[in-house]
Amino acid sequence: MSARTDVDALAELSADERNERIRAAAERVENRTNRALVENRDLSTRENELSNADRAELEALRSAEAVAEHSERMRGAITSAMETRSRPGDADALNTFALSLTRGVPCRVQVETRSVTTANAGARHAVAAGPLGRPEWLYRSARIPFSPADSLVVSGPKFAALVAQTATAELGTKPNMTDPTLATSTLAAFAVLEEVSDQMVRFGAGAEAVTNRLAAESVFSVNAAIADALEAAAGTPVTYTTSPSHMADMGIAKVWAKTGAKPTAIVVNSADYPLLSAKAAVGPGDGIGAEVVAFNGIPLVVNDAITAGVGVVVNGMAFSAHGTDVLLASLPNLDNNTVKLRAETYFALLQHDAGAIVAVDFAA
Repeated sequence: MSARTDVDALAELSADERNERIRAAAERVENRTNRALVENRDLSTRENELSNADRAELEALRSAEAVAEHSERMRGAITSAMETRSRPGDADALNTFALSLTRGVPCRVQVETRSVTTANAGARHAVAAGPLGRPEWLYRSARIPFSPADSLVVSGPKFAALVAQTATAELGTKPNMTDPTLATSTLAAFAVLEEVSDQMVRFGAGAEAVTNRLAAESVFSVNAAIADALEAAAGTPVTYTTSPSHMADMGIAKVWAKTGAKPTAIVVNSADYPLLSAKAAVGPGDGIGAEVVAFNGIPLVVNDAITAGVGVVVNGMAFSAHGTDVLLASLPNLDNNTVKLRAETYFALLQHDAGAIVAVDFAA
């Protein structure tokens, strides 16, 4: 993310500095447009790029204004609450919470409330804090290398399957390798939103509980897209013969034969996972382990985006993953005292070896 569009960083600026940057960016856009009108022409490619960058900065600055205003109101409310708190020890937690909100970072703290009724006066009610974890990235499970994206479109060579060339006689003409094709992909955004009340953020489970779940769903969505892409890249499955374990072995052998390297994963639907469990082993000579995680030494990866009855055997090192980590953002609504939370991940997958993946049928 550019420093010009980093909402969190812009929210830290003084109001005067933000206003000056808003004025300057708007003026630059207006000047380019007016110049083109006077010269009776369209904006040049470079002028369009500069204007788009200025508009992105303007949008980020205005979002930062809203975040800063909301944070200031939050800080004031929390300061007021701290002045009347019943336990001095709550100051650190509330200070951490206020600072996190100022920076736009979700934070959950232990909150103590005291009732004013005689029935339960003095009773303490602590909010439980137990965040749910995120799923593991499928590209990591399949050992697909990941590179942070710095452009919307990513590209790279896709090579044909390896060919074992014969030896060249003395003075003979050397054979040519098949030319690669250019593989390109546009980053796709996998986002999910949730709107929460300010009361829930302050006194309930906290924004962190929601953002953790939003992040998990964004990762889950990316993983399903990866599984879809791998199955599409594998093409028509090899026709079933003998048994599911025989087919899995055949997939391993085909990828190994085409790439000269063992596959890094077998991706299967959950319905087909039990079909391969009888040959899962922890190590040479071992029986079925306490956790079934591999088939003949190749990690099993489960994702229900894979068609039931189909297994995808892949050498992940022949692919590349591109994108971002989960990006979290919040937008306060001062009219109804709610906060909209968003988790979003940009992702794209490229294949670089045509022989690095195969699909097999697990059923007749």
